[in-house]
Amino acid sequence: MNALILVSLFIPLLVFLLIFLSEHNEKRIAAISFWGSHALGVSVAALLGLWAIKGFPHWEYEWFTLYAADDYRFTILFYLDTVGAV
Repeated sequence: MNALILVSLFIPLLVFLLIFLSEHNEKRIAAISFWGSHALGVSVAALLGLWAIKGFPHWEYEWFTLYAADDYRFTILFYLDTVGAV
């Protein structure tokens, strides 16, 4: 489930980079957009389906710690609950 959260977040970034770095060819940009939107739809559907199978728990995924000192930690955290899913 953690991987699906990351994939759902990074597919739009990957599609943007592919479009930005590609030639200015309308057909190529349309194909990248088409497959990127479909990949995002599949990953979000899989994430929500897996989340439903697990019983809709509040899911928290700590990706990495950006800063840590003594008793303070600043982490990059992804949180999935019913409000976030909507």
